[in-house]
Amino acid sequence: MSVTKHITIDVADFNVLRITCAACQTSFVIPIIPDYQPPQRCPNPGCLATWFVPKSPSALTVEHYVTGFAKLRETMNDMPVRVSASD
Repeated sequence: MSVTKHITIDVADFNVLRITCAACQTSFVIPIIPDYQPPQRCPNPGCLATWFVPKSPSALTVEHYVTGFAKLRETMNDMPVRVSASD
């Protein structure tokens, strides 16, 4: 018999996302805020790998995800439903 475990997190509990550099494994915390701009380079001075080229598809995707999530959190009190994420 297999067992499946699910984790559900209320959207209001999301404050940050963590990204990790593929080149050096440095972690960086992305705040869930409106008008977010993804970092162009790894913050590790010994690495400085390019992460997100401004206006590139990947940068725009991260920007839209973070700012959209921030707007969702701001409007949750006005919504007649509860929003959560699950794995």
